[in-house]
Amino acid sequence: MGEISESFEYGLNAAATEYDGKHKYIRITDIDDSTHLFLQDDLTSPDIDFSTADDYLLQEGDVLFARTGASVGKTYIYRRSDGDLYFAGFLIRAKIKSDYDADFVFVTHYPSKKRPFYAMDDPQDTTFTLSFDLLFRGLEITTGGQRIHDYRMLTEKIAARGMTEEGMEDYLSAFKYGMPPHGGLGIGLERLTMQLIGEDNVRETTLFPRDLSRLEP
Repeated sequence: MGEISESFEYGLNAAATEYDGKHKYIRITDIDDSTHLFLQDDLTSPDIDFSTADDYLLQEGDVLFARTGASVGKTYIYRRSDGDLYFAGFLIRAKIKSDYDADFVFVTHYPSKKRPFYAMDDPQDTTFTLSFDLLFRGLEITTGGQRIHDYRMLTEKIAARGMTEEGMEDYLSAFKYGMPPHGGLGIGLERLTMQLIGEDNVRETTLFPRDLSRLEP
């Protein structure tokens, strides 16, 4: 990410106005904390002259990162289905596809506060973790990283987060008696398939998709 970060671009310094039916505006608060998707329940438009704002219009392969306060670590990956979308000033953009012609991009060293307690902190800067996401054509398909293997380090991090060890005794016992350094990843095969064949919705590549109106089969 070092080379990519040199080309980061800041978003619009513009107020949000009533949605005009075409030009959508994405701000930090419009990104879901857990899914990283664009929330479209309360759409707005930026208060700008659109004839001079093409530089702030998101394109395929663009990735947005929050750059301020408690939202640092929040990300959004542009999807064509989100429409004409302009990004706000507290977000920064990496133009992965147009600048680097890369289908695969690793985003590494997420903030510790945004990762689970068992994620290994970076020994060079413990506010970050030895973790990563793998993006394929602008969509996250894999999350992984190194996990804490040291029992003392693990219990200290649990305590530092104000958590309790109650209910985790069996989990912690494996670390108490010895655990080698290790890591891993989880890959979303349906997401990968969706990107490979050019579908816009993961339900189209899931054998038995679940949503608000479908539970069976």
